[in-house]
Amino acid sequence: MQIAASTDDETIAALDQMKRSVRMAFCGVMQSTRLPPMAAMSLAATAVGLLYLEVADAHRGDNACPCGWEPRSAADLEALQTSLALAMRRHRPDFRAVQIAGNA
Repeated sequence: MQIAASTDDETIAALDQMKRSVRMAFCGVMQSTRLPPMAAMSLAATAVGLLYLEVADAHRGDNACPCGWEPRSAADLEALQTSLALAMRRHRPDFRAVQIAGNA
């Protein structure tokens, strides 16, 4: 399940909020440490993995969150890896789809 691929307004707003939060945390780490950028990126990825574990744990057991989500570690990891890979692709406009407005 790839939430980031959705284009509804609420999801786009949530993605923008998440990007701002992660960027602020990343910049804070870069300013307060001597870590190279990839080390800080690796820490960010680790933080996402740890957050996943916390959320997954909250959805198991007798007092599980009632939302209905059931963690599936392998499938969820694959979805997160796919989201990361898709986000790293540069978004280039497809000029073949541009409507011609005139001629030069």
